Amino acid sequence: MNAPFQAQARSFARESTVARYLCDLFRDHGLGREHFYAIFLDGERRYLGDRFVRGEGVAALQLRAREILAQGLLLEARGLIIAHNHPSGICRPSHEDLRATKKLSEIACALDIELMDHLIITRDCVYSIRAGGEL
Repeated sequence: MNAPFQAQARSFARESTVARYLCDLFRDHGLGREHFYAIFLDGERRYLGDRFVRGEGVAALQLRAREILAQGLLLEARGLIIAHNHPSGICRPSHEDLRATKKLSEIACALDIELMDHLIITRDCVYSIRAGGEL
């Protein structure tokens, strides 16, 4: 993510702050199961809201794409950051992660929503698919 955005009264000036915010959310839901979160941003990269997405595995992301993007449309979002955790502790995207990310990005783009990043979170680290050059 290149431009800073803000969340309510808190400023998310760096991507690492977004990662810390998401790590806290994932800890609240337990890192023993795979979970997804979506953060919605306006055209100025300001926080509009976030949503916990139920379900496990990348297949759940594909099934929940409609739910995620419907929420984005309701919020009039122009940007989207998604994240999921890897209970295995392996902080690299799987082939399925990359495939699901590409598909969601294409659908979001058709709706004029930019998928800005997909973060993979483990107990010890965060991997950015965008920073890894895979988005």
